[in-house]
Amino acid sequence: MELSTASFIRNNGTAIGIFLLFCIPVVSSVYYAIQLPVSFDEACTFLLFSNQNFEAAYAHYPAPNNHVFHSLLTILTQKLPYLSKLFKLRISAILFNAITLFVIYKFISSHFDKKMALVVTAISSMLFLNIYYSYMSRGYSLVNLFFIVTLFCSFNIMKGRQVSSNWAFFCIFSILGFYTIPAFLYPFVTLNVLLFVNCPQNYKRQFFANLLVLLVVFLLYYPIIANDGIQAITNNRFVKPIGLFKTIKSIPFFCLNALEEITGIHWLALVLILLLSFFKILKGKVVFEVQFMLILLFAPVTLFLVQRVVPYPRVFNYYSTIIIIFIFLPYQISITKLKTETLVIILLGIQLLLLVNFNCKIKAFENRDQAINITASHIIPKIIGNKKYLFSGALLYSNLEFELISKGYKNYTIKYLEGTPMSFDTIKNYDYVVLGKEIDQTKYGKPFIQTPYYSIYKR
Repeated sequence: MELSTASFIRNNGTAIGIFLLFCIPVVSSVYYAIQLPVSFDEACTFLLFSNQNFEAAYAHYPAPNNHVFHSLLTILTQKLPYLSKLFKLRISAILFNAITLFVIYKFISSHFDKKMALVVTAISSMLFLNIYYSYMSRGYSLVNLFFIVTLFCSFNIMKGRQVSSNWAFFCIFSILGFYTIPAFLYPFVTLNVLLFVNCPQNYKRQFFANLLVLLVVFLLYYPIIANDGIQAITNNRFVKPIGLFKTIKSIPFFCLNALEEITGIHWLALVLILLLSFFKILKGKVVFEVQFMLILLFAPVTLFLVQRVVPYPRVFNYYSTIIIIFIFLPYQISITKLKTETLVIILLGIQLLLLVNFNCKIKAFENRDQAINITASHIIPKIIGNKKYLFSGALLYSNLEFELISKGYKNYTIKYLEGTPMSFDTIKNYDYVVLGKEIDQTKYGKPFIQTPYYSIYKR
């Protein structure tokens, strides 16, 4: 009787632990969605798309902020009752991040092992950028989900499982990925290389599937192309070609920086861990595993060289799951030998450590550039109202207008200039003037508030 009671408690404790492994990422997502202020990019998304009609999102591309599919979803969620505008802006990211957890678990348990699935799901979900984009109103949580689904389909195809239906799902979720962000090109090409190397006999089906994807994506983007021209999508000033030699020089730094930004862990530790895992996989001489690692590592780098451009690390946040798979792949047999309750306790400890790591770093991360979102959230209550604002070379305008609309102000005026040098001494008819440090020519006026990036003057 005592033995069965102990077994019952142990089994139920393990079930609760597994529940917590899925619960902690979702609760963290909701918590930070409530606690952290709107970011510059989110505010731009809201002002340009979420607070407008559907046509603003599907037919116009004024800036890369338009992750079109995500923007369309936020227009819908803005109609939800009772919630704040910021939470309504973020709720779709929270929802799709939660769905991603279960898709990752299903994928890994189907093609590796259930205990391995717990490891990959629990740890990848708590990496720095995954927590960040689990609530941030951008398209990267969608990209993560669509990549995992297409990767799942790719594995099914390579193993001959329901090939026709998996090609169909591969096409559907690739289309959604592209419609979220054009940079879905990176995972799309990578998975196509993986499929071709492992299933060359399917080249005809693969060709027509890709043709269908590209055709549908063109039709989805056609309203934008018709209104704003193809250059609105392809000529992104934030990722202009930088030349072949400069690209080659930039790749090592990019890879290390991306590793650290995605995970929130110092790049040196990760490089050592990944190298150890890679050598263990090579030693095991499992051809597919070696191919899988090499293709996933080098396909994007090859695209960098072709495009002669190095994107932002966040574009590759979908590698968060891949990084954890690579790390633990050679230890899969050892993981399966662990008792489930022991594994769950270890994973809960790792999740909590990663959560503490995120909490320690998020404020500095949000204040790392000219948007200085955390600082902006402290400044705005001091200047908000039905006032007249002039901005030049300062990004505060976006966050401010989001808060003005959220709090119901209607009789305000905001004028933004793209870095025009000026002096507060000569400016009249504005209650607040916000000037970037580099273009501020004020000699006599004293700033009301100063940050490392701009000065705020009060009339």
